[in-house]
Amino acid sequence: MISLNSKVFQNLKEDELNKLNVKVAIEEIMPNSLQPYKIIDNISTKDRSVNFSFYTKSKTSILITPEINQKNLPDSLKKKVPKLLFFPKFKQIKVEENCSENHENLKFEMRVGLIINGNITPPMKGVRISANNKENNEIVASTESLEDGSYKIGPLYTEMEYNINAIKEGYKIWTTQENPYTFKAEKLSFLRVKIVDTQGKPLSSVFISLSSSNREFKINSNTNNEGYYDFIELYSGEYYIKPMFKEYKFEPSQKMVNIVGGEHYEEVIVAHRVAFSIFGKSKSYIFLILLIFLLL
Repeated sequence: MISLNSKVFQNLKEDELNKLNVKVAIEEIMPNSLQPYKIIDNISTKDRSVNFSFYTKSKTSILITPEINQKNLPDSLKKKVPKLLFFPKFKQIKVEENCSENHENLKFEMRVGLIINGNITPPMKGVRISANNKENNEIVASTESLEDGSYKIGPLYTEMEYNINAIKEGYKIWTTQENPYTFKAEKLSFLRVKIVDTQGKPLSSVFISLSSSNREFKINSNTNNEGYYDFIELYSGEYYIKPMFKEYKFEPSQKMVNIVGGEHYEEVIVAHRVAFSIFGKSKSYIFLILLIFLLL
């Protein structure tokens, strides 16, 4: 049975209801796969409810999914149909040997869902927007922003509460206080720190610490064989570079760089050698003589 929620009648005119049809996908659940089984089409929804039936093999698990039939819809309905959804989204049953005429086992309700409209500033295409169920953080629906930064996500069940998230690689994206569906985006920056000696030759394995002025960010690493390390995806702000390497002194010992979103930076720091280490071997027979003396 498919029943129509009262809000469906408030949003659709009578002549529109007469042209609204539902198709029901019946899929047989095989081990590790879904096998297409049958589609029931052209179920008119002009009444408060409509019944449908189908034949299938016994002792079979079946997945039933209703959806709006988009074919031959008038223009007035094409704008309204995206708001319609079914509760539950699908049902899974096991068919026994006897026929079942109990509608409650396969009862769906057509509802008017929630459509969320928002935007990304500055306008940006390809930002991934997701609506997550607040209870379990499960992604219920997702979409991507358009060229003008706008996005539309839904339909969503009005009974749930959602967290709307936006992500794009290489960008910092956060919501505004005025509107939880409006996001601001800032392209993250790139900083290369290069260490060379007084002859201009690169120094590898130099320890570099990069920290933000507010102490909320800190990362440590070592220069590679070419004498540099790349810090990626940095937010705008002031950062302090502090290199450390045994037997070397750096001038200045700490350097501040002001990062602006989306820009690439390179800082070269010169290392002055101030000490040298000597490596070698020494032999001593004192321990051996004492050991022989104790054994005697």
